[in-house]
Amino acid sequence: MKHGRLVGLMLALLIAVPAVDATSYTCCRKSSRKSSAAKFVFAGIGLVGLVGLFRWFRRPEKFVPTVDNLNTITVRQGAIVDEPTLEIAQLVKQIHRGKMPARVSVPLHEADDTRSISIQKGLQLAPEDTEVVLYSRGYANATRPGKNDNFIQRGGCAMAAYRQSRDHILNSAAPCVVFDYPDRRRVFSFGQKSETDCLRTIYRAIRECSPHANVTLVGNCRGAKTALDMCADRPERVKAVLLMSPFMSAKDMTHSIANHHLKKLPRSPDVLYNFFKLWFPNYKEEEDKIIFARLQAIDPQLPILIGHRKNDALIPDYQMEDLINHIKAGGNQQVQLFSFEDTTFSHDRAHEVPAFQWAANAFLKRCGAASDERLAWRGEHLMPPRDTDGLDWVVTPAMSQRVALAG
Repeated sequence: MKHGRLVGLMLALLIAVPAVDATSYTCCRKSSRKSSAAKFVFAGIGLVGLVGLFRWFRRPEKFVPTVDNLNTITVRQGAIVDEPTLEIAQLVKQIHRGKMPARVSVPLHEADDTRSISIQKGLQLAPEDTEVVLYSRGYANATRPGKNDNFIQRGGCAMAAYRQSRDHILNSAAPCVVFDYPDRRRVFSFGQKSETDCLRTIYRAIRECSPHANVTLVGNCRGAKTALDMCADRPERVKAVLLMSPFMSAKDMTHSIANHHLKKLPRSPDVLYNFFKLWFPNYKEEEDKIIFARLQAIDPQLPILIGHRKNDALIPDYQMEDLINHIKAGGNQQVQLFSFEDTTFSHDRAHEVPAFQWAANAFLKRCGAASDERLAWRGEHLMPPRDTDGLDWVVTPAMSQRVALAG
């Protein structure tokens, strides 16, 4: 409405100014009047064009999620006989080009292991599957494969499955479903409803294929936020929730980034937050204000483990405390916060920290989900006793080292 009024005002000026010129100036100045009128006309056209460009820039893209347009894949541990083999970089390029093979084996390159994962296009589940893992990945900003495939938009689902499987977060015999969020500028919304709808779409499809299967939700960063938001709906047969570095407030996140990296810029937290609001038109500030209230609707009996790196450059420590407190305020005493000290990375990649790998597998084992027995044993030495549900704990590098030596 404001833009419409501005355009109407400019058109009125375009009409009024030549009329005033016609009655105010003498005939000897006709050429001057024509020149001034032309300048006003061109200025008005330019302003109208800028207004239209701004409105286009701020217009969100309409996106209706489906299993196909989310590049959904199904991952199983171990290679299948006679299955073609592709390196993960090659597979990312295939998905990016829209040429995802029906089924492929991807080797997991490790120093002491030669495991592989089998990746199938689409949702490949059977009614007899009793357990399914649904992985919700973080934000990706790379638009071309080969530059930084850890954060590639189209094909990031395969890279996420590769990394999480390599680091023993996804390691069970149960199939794992992974998909790509639409991370384009005009669709991305910092894990709000438009992205939670993507997760709900895949979850409903899983329930249709395997209605009796228990679902384990695993989420990372933005994907962890959408997982928690969906849990507020109390979806049926969600057995456990394992989250890594979740952020719940775009404002808190941008303020944390500014405080870490833009200290010399005056009013940098507000400047950066306003820039993000302008750059991502699908983000709605009011949705972030109600997310914490929604968390209180989570099932009180749902086990949740949240991994958080101390002094994270994107997610302040106090936000994790607020998150845990709001979940507990709804009656859930099964939520636990696993904080660890690690300076290898500034954010994310909790799956690469051995102590978190151990704790994650111990948590999955306690919930009755498939896990790595060796890692779960180590994790039991880090986790609180079984009769102290809801207790949060911090793991220091020294503690991790002692457990590693003992194992």
